[in-house]
Amino acid sequence: MATTKKIAVIGLGNIGKIVAQNLVKGNRAASLASAAFQLPEQAVLFYASDDRSVDEEVDQLILDSGFNPLRIGGLDQSIRIEVFGDLHEFGALGKTVSLSEAKSRV
Repeated sequence: MATTKKIAVIGLGNIGKIVAQNLVKGNRAASLASAAFQLPEQAVLFYASDDRSVDEEVDQLILDSGFNPLRIGGLDQSIRIEVFGDLHEFGALGKTVSLSEAKSRV
């Protein structure tokens, strides 16, 4: 029997320009597109996963999309990266954040 791996990605969240354009319409996609490959410090894309064995792959997908990955915990923490959550740019954060800013909030 095959097992299903569950991952929540937001940042939104929330992966990169292509995913944002395909999955999210409107202001959020534009926000992600403008934050990708941001310099001098890349913006963070938070994710949550109960399966630690996928962390390396998820991290690489996020890095390839122009963001710094930051795992916030298991799926029980994913509410924090949903819209209006404390780690969402349309929630308590109010903006995309760098890795140093994000680590101070997690």
